[in-house]
Amino acid sequence: MSTLLKTVEAFPRGRSSQELYALIDTDFTATRREEILTELLSLQKRGLVLLGHDNKWRTATRVIAKSSGPEAGTPARACTNQVEAMVASPARFGTEQDAFVFASEELEVDGAINANALLRYYRAALQSDPRGALTQANDRHGTAF
Repeated sequence: MSTLLKTVEAFPRGRSSQELYALIDTDFTATRREEILTELLSLQKRGLVLLGHDNKWRTATRVIAKSSGPEAGTPARACTNQVEAMVASPARFGTEQDAFVFASEELEVDGAINANALLRYYRAALQSDPRGALTQANDRHGTAF
């Protein structure tokens, strides 16, 4: 089996010609690209690869290796061809209000913004951050960070 066919089989969603050139062609020569294209066309003529509508090369059929019999460690009755159907579980879905909605309703009880409280908060935030300290001396302005 050729390297190109193995590469195309490795990508079930397909790869474009340019992507295959980049994956296989290590020295990026024009002659090697032509060889890859002729090999792709010969694989297409043999029916091993297909060029999709999105210009991506895919394998025509995937070979899946199947075991010829039960494995040595499994009992004979464990090897059945019955397929169990998946059954959906019943469920109920509900909605709950977020805690943030309750908190914002509690804050808007009086509807007025306390400007002094905002200024105190702003001053405390600036003082806690050394980059915006209010107590900096005028002679050291811009020198101490």
